[in-house]
Amino acid sequence: MIFAVALGFFVTARQQVAFAQAGSTGGVIGKQDKEMSGDSTSPESKRRGLGPRPRVTEGGRITVTSATLGANCGVKRGNVTSKVAEICNGHDVCQLAGSRVNDPDPAYGCQKAFAAEWKCSADGKIRSAAVAKTAFETNELTLKCN
Repeated sequence: MIFAVALGFFVTARQQVAFAQAGSTGGVIGKQDKEMSGDSTSPESKRRGLGPRPRVTEGGRITVTSATLGANCGVKRGNVTSKVAEICNGHDVCQLAGSRVNDPDPAYGCQKAFAAEWKCSADGKIRSAAVAKTAFETNELTLKCN
């Protein structure tokens, strides 16, 4: 009988428990979706290790039009365009290794080359860069408009 009462209390107490995380703005637990204390770096940028957006230089800002990881392995062209765009769009220079956009791995077991095409806001010309295949996709690709 004591066990049943204790179990009932546990279930009731469990249903009323709420958790909060320091720095949370409410909503989904742990989601920080509002700017705090004048910090201009978004939570997503902080998670990815990016600082505030740089000033626009003479060359303008990057807009990624295509990015492919593993073309030499037979993957579809443009398979990582949205991931590279999320990281690089709006910057005047962006350096990243293929390993930063390799989730899920488009060609497991194959050493992948990494290539991208982008436009710069100042002139609209298409630019491109590529790095050779390496184990673990560690070569860094550099996109720049300056």
